[in-house]
Amino acid sequence: MSPLDRIWTAVVVLCTLSTGGAAAAADGVTAEAPFSWRGLRGTVRLSQASPAHNVTITVDVTLMEDEAAGSYRLRAPDLEYDVAEARFQSPVAGAVFIRQYRVNGTRYTSVHADLAHSGSSVPTSSQHGWSVMVTDVLTTAADESRGTCNFLQLVYDPHSADPAQCTEDTPELCKAGDLLSRLGKIKVASRRSRFTRQFWTSDRLELPPWRGYRSAYLVLYEKDYPDSILACAKIRPVQRRTASAFLSYDGVHGVVELSQRSRFEPTRLRLNVSGLAGRADTFGVHSLPVPPRAVRRTAPCERVGAVFNPTEVDAELTEPAGGATGDRYPLGDLSGKHGRLTGLDSFEAEVSDFSLPLWGPRSVVGRSLVITAAGGGEGGAGGAPWVCANLQDSRPMVTAAAVFRFPLAGRVLFLQPEDAPEEDTTVLLEGLLYNDGSMNGTGAHRWNVNELVPGADFRNWSGRCLSAGPRFNPYQVNSESRLYSRSCSAEEMTNCEMGDMVSKHGTLNLAALRDKLNETRRLWTDTNMPLSGPNSIIGHSLVIHDDNGPKARGDRLACVE
Repeated sequence: MSPLDRIWTAVVVLCTLSTGGAAAAADGVTAEAPFSWRGLRGTVRLSQASPAHNVTITVDVTLMEDEAAGSYRLRAPDLEYDVAEARFQSPVAGAVFIRQYRVNGTRYTSVHADLAHSGSSVPTSSQHGWSVMVTDVLTTAADESRGTCNFLQLVYDPHSADPAQCTEDTPELCKAGDLLSRLGKIKVASRRSRFTRQFWTSDRLELPPWRGYRSAYLVLYEKDYPDSILACAKIRPVQRRTASAFLSYDGVHGVVELSQRSRFEPTRLRLNVSGLAGRADTFGVHSLPVPPRAVRRTAPCERVGAVFNPTEVDAELTEPAGGATGDRYPLGDLSGKHGRLTGLDSFEAEVSDFSLPLWGPRSVVGRSLVITAAGGGEGGAGGAPWVCANLQDSRPMVTAAAVFRFPLAGRVLFLQPEDAPEEDTTVLLEGLLYNDGSMNGTGAHRWNVNELVPGADFRNWSGRCLSAGPRFNPYQVNSESRLYSRSCSAEEMTNCEMGDMVSKHGTLNLAALRDKLNETRRLWTDTNMPLSGPNSIIGHSLVIHDDNGPKARGDRLACVE
């Protein structure tokens, strides 16, 4: 392939990347995507003087034919803006994201919606009116926690718009919160997919402050009764997320900090590590956290699992470090995306990564940052795990534990930031071991969060754990819907019953021998499992099933509060 063909191929590949960011300038807006791919280094810049002007695309590429080992580095220019989310649960599930920013004194707003029906037995796609409503000054927190929208009465209207002047031709004269007039109808799909998402941008959309003394809600109206509220969701500001790993072992000291402004932006990595003394090879995020060491002589990093690879990229077929775009490497393979540590005594860098999320089911928060020892083979594997530390959220956390004692021994931990039920919850299975004399490990066990606290029947040989009641489903998601099995998944957890752990995370393995215990350890990120608020799972039960057990006992193997 000629150098020119390689340049154009690189430009086409860049179409799959999000822009690194946008920077406001005196003459307009500039967005850029630096890249490193197959010996090419460069930047694609998009600039626009104003919405009325054409977009100018500038490609700056350097061909590096002889480069053996490159580093994949992306830089995102800073742009200050606000992000808010309205998360719906029932009878509509999904989220609407709102981003606001200013350029040359003009405020721009973008709205991204992805919604589907969750309570209908035979859901069909529908179009709805919608608005932004604000609470009355007399509305209390108790009113907002009742699970209904009856307390909402006021469409946001800071300028007291005259309804007589609000027409299809003059949407700017309608109430500020009248999104139907300003943006058109919003779609609620039968099930969410990449084809059901909607996106709007406007420089005339004025929304209430997210941190004001009044709460703002996004409201959807009934399809056939446009004055009746179908569903509502509080609009909450989205805060920047950070996770840090503090390294201190065998003479190596340092910190690795990950920071992401929102799920739409790349993750910024800040690395400052010393004391490597040429002993390191690769670094990356592994699937499991670092467990406590049983004894001092135990290697600290021997049970952190493999490099985190939720997209199941074939590591054996990946390019050498820096040889391809980030999506061509396992998600946790930081050396593949940004360069190896071979021969270094220390390193300090700041890079951006477009495939290292701190949000959602593929989040790396709670997992481990691992440096491997020199001596591994080519191709990205590196040597044995050498130095490691957990990537920990910096905020105060709520921790809930489900401790099993019969016929299993083990613990499942749930961790979520304090007083933030809408945030992601880390679910850590520390290991489950039979303690009833079973000699063989088993697999494919269903598990659920159930409604009630279990009673003494957790030891019964007949009708075990029936006291735990049905699966926990506070939002009344209809699991009998013909689309439930297709819409509820690890990627779309708001479409699931909250307690349906199998559909969200898969089944469990149970060990019979202690030396097999580590094989049962798992970590998941759950996007719909509050540990605070009226729908918290704390005070309910965790039930593990066995579909091959004795008929008299039933399919419930173990349960605990």
